[in-house]
Amino acid sequence: MIRLSTATIYQSGLNGILKNESDVNYLQQQLSSGRRVVTPSDDPLAAGQAITAYQNLNMAEAYGSNRDDANNSLGNESNTLSTVVSTLTDVLTRVVQAGNGTLADQDRNTLATVLEHARDALFALANTTDGNGQYLFSGTAGNAAAYVKDPTTGAVTYNGNSGQRVVQVEQSRQMNSSDVGSDIFNRATPGSTAYVASAGAGNTGTATFVTPSVASGGGSGNNFKIDFAADPVTGDMMYTVTTTDAATGATTTSTPAAYTPGDAIDTGGGVTMVVNGAPADGDSLSINTAGTPSYVAAPGATNAGTATSSQLTVAPGGASGNNFQIDFAKDAVTGDVTYTITTTDPASGTSTTTAPTAYTPGDAIDTGGGVSVVIDGNPEDGDSFTVNPTNSASVDMFATLGELITALKSPAQNDPAAQTKLVNLLATANKTLSINLDNVSTVQASVGARQNELDALDTTGTQRTLTLNKTLTDLTQINYYDAISNMSMRQLSLQASMSAFNAVKGTTLFSMNK
Repeated sequence: MIRLSTATIYQSGLNGILKNESDVNYLQQQLSSGRRVVTPSDDPLAAGQAITAYQNLNMAEAYGSNRDDANNSLGNESNTLSTVVSTLTDVLTRVVQAGNGTLADQDRNTLATVLEHARDALFALANTTDGNGQYLFSGTAGNAAAYVKDPTTGAVTYNGNSGQRVVQVEQSRQMNSSDVGSDIFNRATPGSTAYVASAGAGNTGTATFVTPSVASGGGSGNNFKIDFAADPVTGDMMYTVTTTDAATGATTTSTPAAYTPGDAIDTGGGVTMVVNGAPADGDSLSINTAGTPSYVAAPGATNAGTATSSQLTVAPGGASGNNFQIDFAKDAVTGDVTYTITTTDPASGTSTTTAPTAYTPGDAIDTGGGVSVVIDGNPEDGDSFTVNPTNSASVDMFATLGELITALKSPAQNDPAAQTKLVNLLATANKTLSINLDNVSTVQASVGARQNELDALDTTGTQRTLTLNKTLTDLTQINYYDAISNMSMRQLSLQASMSAFNAVKGTTLFSMNK
């Protein structure tokens, strides 16, 4: 027979009671908090996994909030651009009406007033603000009005910057939540090969033109000017075509040719234009691309590093039309990264390459051709970036409307020269505003595409959030059925241990000998 001391018996009973009380208390904490893992020590592995899942859930919710903000901004922009399209469509209708030769000066004045209201409406739309009072189309300068009007001349100029408002809508996806005003109201659609003709400001003849035609494969980006001059001997009207090379700026002038009203004048660069009427000696017509080239930077298709490009800048007088390629190389021994710049002249096809230069992440790389670009991150050996011109252009909607309004207010009745000037200006305005309308429609389509992408990302984000919530539930949340069952069992065990202790503590040698 084993003999146990009274102290041992008491301590053993007390330990059993305390153990059951601790278990009951722990189960009460689980039930009151709804969590299976009350402290990390309860299940270290599950606690670590729960922290990761919780962080991922917070990130997913933050991306979802960013997508909501971007969608609201894009929705505001889409509504604004829809109104711009409607207004421009009406303006083009008025331009066609203004070309009616039976209109009197008073009628044209009325149309000028209508166009003034349209210009004011477009000005207000260009200065649309979002729900936070930030100007929608002023780039990253949201506190500044996108466009300002000169109180004296009435000229409207862009007042924002070229920075894009970028929103992180997913872990690996950034999206522009708005567009820069100058890319909407002051340029042609990127890739456009459109040409705009205009009459010389000092023209005195009655020559009018028809919108230029661009042959397939033509429209190299060169600009053309047609100058008229009377033969000093015969008095016959002659013309020459001066071509300005878009890449080099060099000009060439054709030999004089006889002018025949109604015939198409071939510039020799894939662009032709029909001219009617009787030009005066010294008159001229210009046929220009919709603007000067801008540039776009793109990474090489096989890049393996993490380098990214941003802040592409074209210096005044730069943008010669040359193409640039930045190639990176990493020293196999030191690991130092250098880069070279290869410049290709599109006119001659010749290329030149600079000496290797040490690469510093975040510094602006100057191509030497008036174009610089900031590259950040860690490029790998063999990575490259191209910096090439696009055929985007600056076509000022507000300046065109201003010139048109001024022309419509000027008397032209019974004045053939004034009527000719008006006809030519209407043709120029019609083409320019049509280019503006096409560009606004293109931007509007881009906005819609971004909204569709946000919807798709929202669907994916919602599914991810549900999955992460389930993971957190599985890792940390309590199973109430199991917990209540365990609580009942532990309470019963506690009652049993207390009853046993009471029975034992009342037992003595004398009571056992009765």
